[in-house]
Amino acid sequence: MKIDLKAQIVFKLPLTTKHVSLLIRLSEHHYDGKCRKAKDGFLKDWDAIIKSWDKFPPDPEYRYVEASSHEIDTCLKLMEIARGFFNVDDWLICCSLGHSFSGAMSLANQCYSNWKATWE
Repeated sequence: MKIDLKAQIVFKLPLTTKHVSLLIRLSEHHYDGKCRKAKDGFLKDWDAIIKSWDKFPPDPEYRYVEASSHEIDTCLKLMEIARGFFNVDDWLICCSLGHSFSGAMSLANQCYSNWKATWE
C-alpha cells in the first residue's frame, strides 16, 4: 500500500494583546466574510490565551499562540486594509507584524518539499 505523508506547520507566535486587538479591529471591518469570522474564531481564542497570561503567567518559552498556515494567510489578508485605517503607530505595528508573518510563511513554503514523503 502506498501511503503519502506530509507535515503541517504550526507557527508559534509571540503576540501581544495589542497585536490581537488590532487584528480583531481589522476583522470587524473587513470586506471578506472569512476575515470577518476570524474575530469570533481563532482571534478570539488567541485573545483569551494572551489574557490568561495575566493570571497564569507561563514560562517565557511558552509565551506564544499557535497558528496554522490558514490562520497566517487570513491575518495577512486582514492587514491588507490596515493602511489608512489606523493611526501611524498602530499602522506601523501592523506593518511589522505583516512583515514577520510573510517572512515566516515564505520560509515555510521553501521548506515544505522536505516535509513530504511516500511509504510504499
